[in-house]
Amino acid sequence: MSRLGEDGAVVVAEGLGAPEGLAVLDGELCTVDTAGRRLLAVSPMTGEPRVEAEELPVGLPPGVRPPVRPALFAGGLPGSARRFAGLTAAPDGTLLLSADGEGTVLRLTPSRGND
Repeated sequence: MSRLGEDGAVVVAEGLGAPEGLAVLDGELCTVDTAGRRLLAVSPMTGEPRVEAEELPVGLPPGVRPPVRPALFAGGLPGSARRFAGLTAAPDGTLLLSADGEGTVLRLTPSRGND
């Protein structure tokens, strides 16, 4: 994950398995790491990630290989869109996650760094 700085791109967080979806909530970047099946909140200044939720129904189940699919636009013809975990901040301060693993929408309440 990167942000644009005065000198170009600056790495904010590294080592994310397969990040999908991005939302900003209370000054933190929130993303879903589908490889780890977890929701992360990342400080844009320090890059320090915090796990907000685990064992989410996103990504493929462990041990399942992704199917081989044609490109989205192969030879000018539409292919099949791949599944994606979407994330957005709701007006009430929660996060809405479209869980691609089972097709549901989850409402998540982040801890906002309060342990």
